[in-house]
Amino acid sequence: MKRHGFTLIDLAVVLVLLIVLLCIAIPMLREETRSARAVQSYTMMRGIHQSLIMYGQSNKGWYPGMNRKGVAVKPRVEDRFYMLLDGGFFAADYAISPVEVKTIWTTGEVSSENYSYAMADIDVSKGAGRANEWREMMNRMAPAISDRNTGNEEEGAKSLHGKDGEFGWEVAWNDNHVTMEKEHVLKTKFMKSRRYDERGMLVLEYYDENEADDLFVAAGEDDAWMIYEGQ
Repeated sequence: MKRHGFTLIDLAVVLVLLIVLLCIAIPMLREETRSARAVQSYTMMRGIHQSLIMYGQSNKGWYPGMNRKGVAVKPRVEDRFYMLLDGGFFAADYAISPVEVKTIWTTGEVSSENYSYAMADIDVSKGAGRANEWREMMNRMAPAISDRNTGNEEEGAKSLHGKDGEFGWEVAWNDNHVTMEKEHVLKTKFMKSRRYDERGMLVLEYYDENEADDLFVAAGEDDAWMIYEGQ
């Protein structure tokens, strides 16, 4: 029987099959890589929030930026990250998301080139909801740390992981749990007052729930507003 060698047609078929397999495999690998980085970012964000709690243990429960009386004395995000980094509350590389490249802080002032995440704005009236929650309150509906908004007015809100409805936003809430949200408009609730009754029992009062709180719009002092730079 006469044997035929490997023909150009056979080679073309193999190449087509390889191209098809690559077209399927590459997006899957990208998705797996993105998912792995999101999980890593999740862990880092939770660690940063844990450092807020650790800081508060020597500041009457208040997080960095607040003094022991609950007054915002260092409201800039850069200053708050500096207080955590300079105090050694977490490793400097934890401040940078695994999905981007930035400069790891070593010494001196902190700039937005040294961190990736947004913090809750605290440049508000004393006793306002956002100010009340910038302390160890264990409120599962008050966001403290989040992915920053990298979008603009034309394209809308966008996180490092993608647009709304795609991969979503990571948010560290004040009870130290972290969620991945598909949208940046979430349900929140902030504390109104904290007092002790006649029996010495702690009583917490809250503002009404906000069913559609935009994390990146300053609608009021008792709602969420996550900022990346300044105050």
